[in-house]
Amino acid sequence: MFALLRLFMRGRTELPEDEALGEYVPESLTKPLNWGEIFPRCAPIEIDLGCGDGAFLMAMARANPEHNFLGIERLLGRVRKICRRVAREDLKNSRVLRIEVAYAVSNLLPADSIIAFHLLFPDPWPKRRHHRRRAFTAQFLSCIHRALIGGGGGRGPAGRAPTRRG
Repeated sequence: MFALLRLFMRGRTELPEDEALGEYVPESLTKPLNWGEIFPRCAPIEIDLGCGDGAFLMAMARANPEHNFLGIERLLGRVRKICRRVAREDLKNSRVLRIEVAYAVSNLLPADSIIAFHLLFPDPWPKRRHHRRRAFTAQFLSCIHRALIGGGGGRGPAGRAPTRRG
């Protein structure tokens, strides 16, 4: 647990005040997120897992102002870039959480609270010895299912099927 906290806080620097509004830093890394603290209004929530440079997150937030969007990204540079863009465009329905995706999905997302997950371009890790690093594991999908509201869904690229070479 302490290693996770060190990873979470490593490299944490203060963002300029206007940009800091785009990033959400939870009070606790062990309790489920409180959506009322993250977003100023109650609306359906969509999650962009590993949101990268934030292009998809920003496009979805602009196209669907009636929804709230949370991007989860672990890299500080990417989080800063997204926060700058959120501040520049004054998107009140878009926030970013800087933490490891698998931990956030399994420990921080409340059950029955998300209408859609988006995971674009996950690392394929095609070699057998790399399978443990894949995003789509049975446990990960179980956590996604737990967090989805009935009738919710997800969007992701077509996965690479396991292959056997003889």
